[in-house]
Amino acid sequence: MQSAEDLFLFWPSGAWPLTPKQLERLARERIELTAVVVDGKVAGFSNLYGAEPGEFAFIGNVVVDPKLRGRGIGRELMRHMMALCRNYGPEARLSVFAENRPALLLYLSLGFRPYAATVLEDPSGAAVVQLEMAVRLD
Repeated sequence: MQSAEDLFLFWPSGAWPLTPKQLERLARERIELTAVVVDGKVAGFSNLYGAEPGEFAFIGNVVVDPKLRGRGIGRELMRHMMALCRNYGPEARLSVFAENRPALLLYLSLGFRPYAATVLEDPSGAAVVQLEMAVRLD
């Protein structure tokens, strides 16, 4: 994370600067923590949370190293996370900020569709729209 804004997109409840202690808390609260490694370095990360067995799981904290974007890493990471969601139910869900156009376009291309929206404040106090999206996996 290079800024409070980056952290907010990755983990809205995280506090800048991101610390190892916060990451430890995140690891305890989430399941199926997944890292993509390219040339021995972490290139991407995601996890699941909010699983309702037999119904759905949320895909969270999706991030790809900015230097490695545009190579399909995010798409493959998302496909993997969607496959993990199948272990919890027939639906994958996620939250994305409407301003995060690259992520929104990726999720739409994978079949996710909005089902709810919430207004939150970003680190500067500006109002932002968080979309809740879902896709059936069967």
